[in-house]
Amino acid sequence: MKPPRYPDLWEALCNGIVFQQLSIAAASTVMLRLVEGLSEPLDYAGVLLRPFPGPARLLRAGDEQLAAAGLSRQKIAYLRNAAVAVTSGAIRASRIESLPSDVAALELQKIDGIGRWSAANILLRGFGRLDVFPLGDSGAEKNIKALSADPGICLDDILAALGDVRGMLYFHLLLGKLRGIRFAAPP
Repeated sequence: MKPPRYPDLWEALCNGIVFQQLSIAAASTVMLRLVEGLSEPLDYAGVLLRPFPGPARLLRAGDEQLAAAGLSRQKIAYLRNAAVAVTSGAIRASRIESLPSDVAALELQKIDGIGRWSAANILLRGFGRLDVFPLGDSGAEKNIKALSADPGICLDDILAALGDVRGMLYFHLLLGKLRGIRFAAPP
């Protein structure tokens, strides 16, 4: 089983930044507005498609346009940092692919606005690195505690036991959330 991935480094970076400290619903709305606001629509057999805007397009956009999508000033700056890193070649997907996950995460964190959680999320969802788990995701941690029926459970022990597939736990928790499954401890 292969989890879904973002098609490229740029889209993974954007999602990693936009989804920081927001609910899935709120971040999805912001991302939709960002794509609709920046992309050139394409008509394909009567269906209007909106391709993901590239980093150069984001750099050309004004702050007002980006803020209208729901982005804070800080996230606008972070997205611009990521766009400059991609367009300048300071960060390349081929380089990230070639590195072990722990080193790749540190490489991603060189971009201002990419922290530990975002780097892990980018590796997991952008590069299919199942050996990473985005620590610091309070929703995921809460759901793990609820599923285990042990509020004192040690997340590090669970992740260590899962080894190189710990990222699958994150995907299953995310998919459960998207399907509206409520994780609650048994009575």
